[in-house]
Amino acid sequence: MAGAVAYILLRSGGGGTTASENRDHGISMETPDFSFEVRKVVVVPTVPGDKTAKTDSDAIAQAVSEDLASFYKTAYLDPNNWSTGKYDTSWAFFEKTALAAAKANSDSLTLGDGSAYETVTPKPSTTTVKILMGPEGKPDTAAAQVTFGVLATEKSGAQTTVASMGQYFLKPTGKNWTIYAFKIKKSSEAGDQVVGSPSPAPKKTKPSPESSPS
Repeated sequence: MAGAVAYILLRSGGGGTTASENRDHGISMETPDFSFEVRKVVVVPTVPGDKTAKTDSDAIAQAVSEDLASFYKTAYLDPNNWSTGKYDTSWAFFEKTALAAAKANSDSLTLGDGSAYETVTPKPSTTTVKILMGPEGKPDTAAAQVTFGVLATEKSGAQTTVASMGQYFLKPTGKNWTIYAFKIKKSSEAGDQVVGSPSPAPKKTKPSPESSPS
């Protein structure tokens, strides 16, 4: 299994503007539908006993997962992007201060050059969202742990499962959630694999008599 190097960008102070305020990224009609299954929501209130955090947590986590799903549509599922290896529409999901790092780690964040593929199909994918609430009961930041995968099929019929796993750190900007840091690993394996399943442990073998110490 081949793995891409993970990268973390620390949140910098200052501007919280996004690369683009327009979240309609022109995703092509040929892009398959996709959404994350939100497995778990964790809320960390700033004010002890804040019940507002619990009340709104599911809706907040859903909004985070939807924006991440839109990002993955541009980075993995839109044939206009993977067929050319160009992912200009993906960078609008990142804070301006994170853009350079995101583009430098394009190989880890996107499918990459998919010109050999005929189809790219999403596999069941999950996320766990941790929300840090501000003192007024409004979300301040979110950390989303993701397990995402696609089945890429070449024109020859050969198949490869590509997985993207790790964590995104997001902040609310207007009605959207914007990525300001990430730690993501991408891997690929021949065939149709179950994404997120642990690799089988190597079998233990007994030493042969010839190799046993005397």
